[in-house]
Amino acid sequence: MYEIEISNWDELSIYFSKVFNNLGNISIDEKYLTFSSFPEDVKTELIIHRTGQLVANMPLHGVDTFIQIIRIDKKMEIIELIGPNIEYQYRIPPQLLLRR
Repeated sequence: MYEIEISNWDELSIYFSKVFNNLGNISIDEKYLTFSSFPEDVKTELIIHRTGQLVANMPLHGVDTFIQIIRIDKKMEIIELIGPNIEYQYRIPPQLLLRR
């Protein structure tokens, strides 16, 4: 498992890009990391702000909170987002993993 603190933005940006490569639309800049699935696939979105704000949208739920640590499993299918008030697992939907 890879563990990256939100303060290590450059490393986080690299891993974010690797995790979501070819699975949808990715946008990375100095303030945000954004992933959104292709419209024809299951609708999901993950946004991480450099301040630690997290927004995650899945078909049956949404999350809006703050995080400090990101853990990515070795298969790059599960992202654990950890903050003072939350431990959230973002699981890439199986429909998107078929694109790998």
